[in-house]
Amino acid sequence: MPQFLQKQKSHRILLLVTFLGVLLLGIMVFMVPPGADPDPCWGFLVMHNMEQGHHFNLLISPDPSNIAKNQVRFLS
Repeated sequence: MPQFLQKQKSHRILLLVTFLGVLLLGIMVFMVPPGADPDPCWGFLVMHNMEQGHHFNLLISPDPSNIAKNQVRFLS
């Protein structure tokens, strides 16, 4: 038997564990797909309003009952 086949095969265990980990995470991606939480989006809208000179932590949006007026909400 050639000498390179007689060497230790511990690296194969590491490769197998890595492969199984990648396979498991790949299956989990299809079961629970990644998503974005809308909370940072509201924070960026407030930051944009503050850059335009509006008050601190207030979200300005159209009033649903009368879109000619603005609605102001405090975000904590």
